[in-house]
Amino acid sequence: MDRFDLEERISEMHNIEREIDLLMYKISDSKESATEDEILNMLIGMKEFNAARFERLFNCFEQLVEQNVITTKSTD
Repeated sequence: MDRFDLEERISEMHNIEREIDLLMYKISDSKESATEDEILNMLIGMKEFNAARFERLFNCFEQLVEQNVITTKSTD
């Protein structure tokens, strides 16, 4: 694991924007409008995916700290 893995994980956090765009399409522009249940299911899925992405990001960060790739800067 290196800083490039961390950068990739951080970039993946932007996927929520694409998911929101798809939800907005389904609500307003799709020929077949989403039902309330479909919208709620999509929101639940987005929430779960975002939580998993964050978990993976934080695990990457923790590993880099353990490997001393990321350290605290001394202010002495």
